[in-house]
Amino acid sequence: LSLKLGASSPAATAAVNPEAFELYLQGRQAWNLRTEEGFTQAEELLNRAIALEPNFARAHAALADVWMLQATTQSKLALFSQRDTPVVARIRTEIDRALALDPNLAEAHASLGNLLWATWRIEEGVRELRLAVTLNPSYASAYQWLGRVLLNDGRLDEAEAVMRRATELDPLSHRILDNYYI
Repeated sequence: LSLKLGASSPAATAAVNPEAFELYLQGRQAWNLRTEEGFTQAEELLNRAIALEPNFARAHAALADVWMLQATTQSKLALFSQRDTPVVARIRTEIDRALALDPNLAEAHASLGNLLWATWRIEEGVRELRLAVTLNPSYASAYQWLGRVLLNDGRLDEAEAVMRRATELDPLSHRILDNYYI
């Protein structure tokens, strides 16, 4: 019997140090709090996971997500004048590291799409997010972020359908539900 749990590539399902994977999951959980304390804890946990498993692409993508949301909440990202800053370069470097380790990692493509959107590269962001959902049709955050981009670009019907799919995939995520019902 074979079971597929939405992993986007063979590298994503390769054997990973169990302790590193547990730290990754805890880091994602802390990131999802969307608080400064959560971001700090997530960064610490993900750095520990990467120290144990340096080639753990998903942990690198998750670390980029932490830095991105942290920068956004601190108003260090998303203004047009902030599209080429050291903050953006740091996030992009981590995403590029994840993609170098696993070019087909949906999480990394979604992170890149989200970063491109936040730095006013709308169509490039849409392409990366569409690639992410193609690589892993079960990755709810990719649908959420794609929905936000489409909504902000005025593609309302498509945005609504994509956000509905995100809620179907993760109906308990208050972050996804917040985005869907705005």
